[in-house]
Amino acid sequence: MHACERSASALALLAMAATTAVATPLGRMDPAASAPAGLMQFGRLVGAWTCTGQSRQPDGSWKATAGRHAWHWYYVLDGHAVADVWRPDREAQPDAAEGINLRTYDAASNQWDIVWATRTQPRLDRFKGAERDGNMHLFAERAGSGEFGPHLMRITFFNIGPRHFDWKYEASAPTDSPQWREVQRLSCERDGRVAPDS
Repeated sequence: MHACERSASALALLAMAATTAVATPLGRMDPAASAPAGLMQFGRLVGAWTCTGQSRQPDGSWKATAGRHAWHWYYVLDGHAVADVWRPDREAQPDAAEGINLRTYDAASNQWDIVWATRTQPRLDRFKGAERDGNMHLFAERAGSGEFGPHLMRITFFNIGPRHFDWKYEASAPTDSPQWREVQRLSCERDGRVAPDS
């Protein structure tokens, strides 16, 4: 399949998921019985989370970002994939955009293929990644936007437990030997609901 066709297909899936989320929960809270065991690498995050964040400042210090944000995770595609919706705290960050990920797992390669979209960006960010030592490591290339020029991205989920996980976003200049610099952090706590709202 041509790259443009793949992007169009991914966008169509994301659009269907977002449309469904308006009227009903986005998906389900349990995987399909026939889903591969590796789906639990992200499936363990299914449910509702509340997150706080920090951003690195130009002088290298860290500053807490405003608000407490909602991150809702579901099984989708008949319980064979994972999707999540990031909902920023609109009172604290009125201009922040909601985002959605579709996360599909290939059992043969033990790899994840992930597509991220928001209403404020004209493109889809596509990540590849895998689990290592209990952590999730995702990589992508990103065109220049906002304060960043073109760069490599590394997203890591770590300290993953039943009620807490941490997340970090690192960037590097495009090079064969990346020099990673952490630029954003999240700390997320499960909010106690069995199923998140739609």
